[in-house]
Amino acid sequence: MLLTQSAFLEIASYAGKGLRDCLSLIALHNRDRQRSFLNPGTVLCAVSTWERFVHDLVDASSTARWSMRDTGWNEDSSLPWPGSRGDLKGEDARRHRCRIDQRLLDLEVLKTPLTVLWDVQVATSWRGADPTRWRRVGFTVGDVDGDELRQAMLGAKSARDAAAHRLYFKKAHQALGLMKAGTTPDEADFLDWCYVWQSDNTVKSGADGSGEPMGRPTIQSGYARGVVGLFLQLVDQTIAAVDAHQDWNIRSRAIPAEWFASDFASKTLPRIVI
Repeated sequence: MLLTQSAFLEIASYAGKGLRDCLSLIALHNRDRQRSFLNPGTVLCAVSTWERFVHDLVDASSTARWSMRDTGWNEDSSLPWPGSRGDLKGEDARRHRCRIDQRLLDLEVLKTPLTVLWDVQVATSWRGADPTRWRRVGFTVGDVDGDELRQAMLGAKSARDAAAHRLYFKKAHQALGLMKAGTTPDEADFLDWCYVWQSDNTVKSGADGSGEPMGRPTIQSGYARGVVGLFLQLVDQTIAAVDAHQDWNIRSRAIPAEWFASDFASKTLPRIVI
């Protein structure tokens, strides 16, 4: 195995900095709820932190004397997104294994598939600035609960794409078209349109009789915070998995314990500071 403890600490610490930026954006929004433009930036920051973390982990595990100067973009863009279209088309998928699992096993970073080790709380709804209806799920492609985690991850990726390229109305229109065409949720999710692209400000206050979603296409604050909570857990649990297998102690130096120490209002997930 080419991954070194020092390189892994650097990668994990860099991911921690990205997550800290997410929490800073949330803190800014808490001080002024009119700053809705912070929500797309929060999703963008969380998703890019996850992608950078996964790509750096794989690259450092396959490159001798790797350093942050070598950070780049792995040619396999599906690595951070198990269960995505790109992932399901691969040779590993024909062996019923996600690419990220197979790569980390082949590189001797882990002895157990990474996705099997995930045990994550996922927000399945939101109200205002609060992510709600948290569910504890693992990851198994084709399994109902596992699909819930996959959908949350791909939904966050789709929201990031909308934020990065300002595709809110396009994605909302396409999602609405899929619903009108009678596309099942599973079919729509396979197309990676699994994020509800309407604000809940008016949707949850009643219907206008048209049958159309009433909120405008946006990145909702509560949704953005749920995305941060999702990737905070995935980064933390992935660091912990590598730590345990390699007998290192990186986790405590990369992810501050206080991020998991606060009890928030009951509407939000206890022990994750979002």
